[in-house]
Amino acid sequence: MGAADIVPGVSGGTVAFITGVYEDLLAGIKNLGGPAWYTLKKRGFKAFWQQSRMPILLPLIIGIGFSIATLSRIIQFALNEYGLFTWSFFFGLIIASAFLVFKKIENPTPAVWLFFSAGLILALEITRSAPVSIPEGTIYIFISGFVAISAMILPGISGSFILLLLGKYDIILQAVTSLELGVLVVFAMGCVVGLITMANILSWLLQRFHDQAVGLLSGFMVGALYKVWPWKKVIETRINSKGIEVPFIEKSIWPGQMESDPMVMGCVLFFVAGIILVVSIEWIARKSKPNRLED
Repeated sequence: MGAADIVPGVSGGTVAFITGVYEDLLAGIKNLGGPAWYTLKKRGFKAFWQQSRMPILLPLIIGIGFSIATLSRIIQFALNEYGLFTWSFFFGLIIASAFLVFKKIENPTPAVWLFFSAGLILALEITRSAPVSIPEGTIYIFISGFVAISAMILPGISGSFILLLLGKYDIILQAVTSLELGVLVVFAMGCVVGLITMANILSWLLQRFHDQAVGLLSGFMVGALYKVWPWKKVIETRINSKGIEVPFIEKSIWPGQMESDPMVMGCVLFFVAGIILVVSIEWIARKSKPNRLED
């Protein structure tokens, strides 16, 4: 999840879903928003530990932090030096993930297909949207955190990409590197509120309308494929926090429209590698999945 969240366009929620920890992740976040603390007071630490899904959340949080700390430079290097191959790998990863997520639907009714289509269209519109610049100020930093973390927990939609669309990606990145505590605290508060709110909404949907919710989430993933399509034409650039000019607005094109070598065969190999990795992860997760914890 940490490796996925580094890339603007790839969602950590996708990884959580294919590894089978998504619903436990949502339940843990939801319970930490209130019920687990009541349990701590009434029934003690052991009951709190179980209800808050800490046996799953704690190693997950540690893994995400470790991944971000160790893999961020490697992934950025791969994107900069071997962009076509890296995006092809992510494309294979997400398309295989969407297929595996959709397989979790028990009864694909017309309503499920309607929700799938809605998720696809919404994600496609988000990934194709032109960036906006919301005003500066404390309330807007809070809103940025709320919206970005809400997107990050959804399979297929990247929180870092949402920050780019809102014009706040470099501001938050600069705040992290410069330790601007005022900005970071407000942003973190928005993230906490957004995370708990979205976890409650998604948990409710998955419990009461499971197939429709999974259809919506898999639609998000398919719609997000536009963002990770390997062959792109840069429409507009931006200057990042390090003063380097990087792509900002891009348009997906066919390989034959590339001005340089599209390296189709290499991209296909990495695309297949992404599919194989997802199928392998899903198989391992299914074989070693622990018994589900009770709410």
